[in-house]
Amino acid sequence: MTDVRRVPAWQLWGRNRNFRFRFGRADSCLSATSLIVAIRLLLREWSLRPAHWNLDHTPFLPVSQSSVPYGRAVLLSLLNNHYADQRVGEIAELACVPSFCSFLIFEPSQTTLVMSLCRSVGWTVRFIPDPSRRYKFHKSGYSEVSRPGALAEFGSLGEGETQGRLLVVEAEEIEANNIIQLIRAADVVIEGFPDQEYGNTAGFELPDDASEQASIFKNIFQTTGLFERFSFKRERPVAVAMAVNAWPDRRIVYAIHKLSRCYETEAITPWSAHPRFGQIFEKHSDEFSDHVRSSIAINLAFSAIEEMNLQVKSSREKPRWLDNKYTWNPTVLMDLKSRLDRVGINPERTFDWIVRGDETEIPIEPVRDQFSVYSDGKIVRDVQFSLPDAIHACSYLRNFMTAHAFGKVHSVWGLTKCTMSSE
Repeated sequence: MTDVRRVPAWQLWGRNRNFRFRFGRADSCLSATSLIVAIRLLLREWSLRPAHWNLDHTPFLPVSQSSVPYGRAVLLSLLNNHYADQRVGEIAELACVPSFCSFLIFEPSQTTLVMSLCRSVGWTVRFIPDPSRRYKFHKSGYSEVSRPGALAEFGSLGEGETQGRLLVVEAEEIEANNIIQLIRAADVVIEGFPDQEYGNTAGFELPDDASEQASIFKNIFQTTGLFERFSFKRERPVAVAMAVNAWPDRRIVYAIHKLSRCYETEAITPWSAHPRFGQIFEKHSDEFSDHVRSSIAINLAFSAIEEMNLQVKSSREKPRWLDNKYTWNPTVLMDLKSRLDRVGINPERTFDWIVRGDETEIPIEPVRDQFSVYSDGKIVRDVQFSLPDAIHACSYLRNFMTAHAFGKVHSVWGLTKCTMSSE
């Protein structure tokens, strides 16, 4: 076996020109075997490395003459000193990126779009057949098994059926979890209702060894506990697009997570807000913990608005109302509308603020007489708000109902549902 530590770079370079390896900013033609050996040598010396290696373009030398660690010398030789100005640690990280199971399942026809979205923001992802075998896709939709014990009855794929595809994220653990959890949070925001099956949303690191991976797929992923974490949502590509667009802006990332956690803390099912059902959800609770939970949900929702810098900006010197009839101060209103317009939100759109059942002791400001077109004025008393009015109503609830010590009024709301739907 050739000792690559003593072979000049030009000889290694010429032994296998048809192997192409993606390395940082450029493509380098490398010998696959030699690269693996170099990385192994490098990792063997990893614990002895100085805090920072300022590589000095040292040419390749025999072991006895080299003043640098073997792994570093070989790697520099293999790379033809192209990356001699980078730390070896950075190069090793590029070569040894772990893979994480996201538990996010996609329909096979969605994978090309999702791959394109992820690559546009620099995420390294790939798809593999769903190891849980929880979903089957066919022309008329998909089938799902709810528990691993039913997989045998679920059977193998029939004619025209395909397995789902699992999204695998290739990144360091923290970044992989940030990507996976952001997509899951965007899922909740898109649906407007939490998925209680999610539980732990962290990724699961996959081993490189094929036999170990196959064992995990069968003995762990297809057993109670992790099996339930595999999920499919038809609108998930939209959630991926939302996550991708938010990724460069930390404040938007936080806004998505806050609104998602708001729904997870307290929410009504979207279909229960349909006018034909009237009031089918509870409005009040005598339990103190419910009062606190409602408060947390409202605070999180409004904090998401603040993360996007879309709150009403007013002060004692520049009040938002000109009178007690809630006439907007033109200066304050124009400032809010301009910020909405700047981020691509139409400031003239309207929202239906859901108000159901008997009147309560909690007023909603601003007071408007414009009911939604479907309101009956009795049980269904939904109000049509302009977008600035709706944002003010959110800030009113936060400022006067939840942000400070609770008063007597809080005993009557507990399960207050502050739900808006766009029109």
